[in-house]
Amino acid sequence: MCDILLVEDEEGVAKVYSALLHGEADKVGWLCTITICDSIEGAEMRVKQHKYDAVILDLKLVDSTAEQTSSDIEQLAKKWPPIIVLTFNVQESFRRKCLLGGAEDFITKSLMQAYPDIVLERIYNATVRHERQKQTA
Repeated sequence: MCDILLVEDEEGVAKVYSALLHGEADKVGWLCTITICDSIEGAEMRVKQHKYDAVILDLKLVDSTAEQTSSDIEQLAKKWPPIIVLTFNVQESFRRKCLLGGAEDFITKSLMQAYPDIVLERIYNATVRHERQKQTA
């Protein structure tokens, strides 16, 4: 079972990503629940109320710019489940900033659309790495 919080402010896009991930999870017999919210504020509230296995976080949201969200990852990573960044931005410097800030992985939206199976595997790997890090801390 995997319980994912998808933070994406474009409703149609969020529904497509959710359907893609559900479809891939069904193929491998993995029960996957995906909750969608559209803002950092909404995600904060949901993370406090529910234990998610992972958060897929779009960087550009209704209440935060991509630059602001990427800067906030360090603080979010301390109190959230593993964060997988989701963005159109493919610049290496941006990717590095997010990963050094505490994101477990960095996924482009084009990868999500073309290869949801790989994305699902990377989500799983991120949850395992995160759990292992908690055990050794």
